[in-house]
Amino acid sequence: MRAGIFFKPRPHPIPLPWGEGAGENARMNVQRFLTHYGLTANPFEAEEARQDLLFVQCMEQVPPHPDFNKILGQIDPPSTSIVLGEKGSGKTAIRMMLGRRIAEHNAANPQSQVLQ
Repeated sequence: MRAGIFFKPRPHPIPLPWGEGAGENARMNVQRFLTHYGLTANPFEAEEARQDLLFVQCMEQVPPHPDFNKILGQIDPPSTSIVLGEKGSGKTAIRMMLGRRIAEHNAANPQSQVLQ
């Protein structure tokens, strides 16, 4: 994982602060967990993709869902897709990725921009 707002590189191996013989004061909590793994922010804090700074930071590097291209369809001319799912299943994340792909298409094809 590359360094960014959520990750601070650390040397390995990292001794476990809550391991055997660590005593009562070494109980695991969220802050100790984040510090132990070199995380500068809680990656599980956001409940939605649009509020998830880690997702936004990594959107270009994260491989899309295997069916993403089916959902995307053709950009020019645009096609229609309906995405259904339970809360937290990734609908907003898919919408954000679609928006990014469309913006990339529009930047590369200024004469044939779609869905502005």
